[in-house]
Amino acid sequence: MNPTEYITKSARTDGDKAHYEGVAKRAFHCAELVHYTDGLVTESGEIKDMMKKHIAYGAPLDLVNLKEEVGDLLWYIARVCDLQNWTFEEIMDININKLKARYPDKFSFDKAINRDLEKERGILEGVQPTEDNFLVQPTINGKQYPLDTTELDLRNTQVSDLSSLAGLTKIEVLYLNNTQVSDLSPLAGLTNLEWLSLWDTQVSDLSSLAGLTKIEGLDLWSTQVSDISPLAGLTHLEDLWLNNTQVSEEQIEEFKKKHPNCTVYR
Repeated sequence: MNPTEYITKSARTDGDKAHYEGVAKRAFHCAELVHYTDGLVTESGEIKDMMKKHIAYGAPLDLVNLKEEVGDLLWYIARVCDLQNWTFEEIMDININKLKARYPDKFSFDKAINRDLEKERGILEGVQPTEDNFLVQPTINGKQYPLDTTELDLRNTQVSDLSSLAGLTKIEVLYLNNTQVSDLSPLAGLTNLEWLSLWDTQVSDLSSLAGLTKIEGLDLWSTQVSDISPLAGLTHLEDLWLNNTQVSEEQIEEFKKKHPNCTVYR
């Protein structure tokens, strides 16, 4: 085959005029995205070229230039996120969740090659490009919840592990009455929490609540709690239920002195 024949035969798999009119229309409607994604490719290419020159030709490794190119990549990533109404937090979370699915324990060559693509796709499809409140919907007691959930009622369920709640950082009201919960450590990051009910649970350690300074109401009725010192910094507390607990009268009186605006039910 000569070059002329090749050129002629290659036309068989090319698009016609109508095809390229469609290409032009689609490119017009996503011109910004084309610009930004092309930029990601070209900046990555510049990094690759720099590494090639260092490895293949012995040129000095220019870390100043590398930092510059990484900054350029970050600019294009930021523009893509802004265009799609994504946040960096969303992108980071979805990436880590995908990697957790791929490597539940730690990296392995086997899992890198034999991926569960269906499972990973399911995680990725949890992202809603125009709504940042459905990044990865945690499954709790068999039900999925959006990340912008502000009130969650899990009363009278078999819930015992609260680790899935860690991502629901916008929760303000949480009911865990009559559940199997004992470990509150997953709640430590729920800094918007204003009302927490733990009535009739096996909770004994309140140290994870020490940083939840927005809490106004806390129900510890019929829990295993005996030490309320972790609550010292909860200056917004207005109502605290300690009925049927092992908290001493001395602790309660000391707490009331430091929190004169809080009503303690005993």
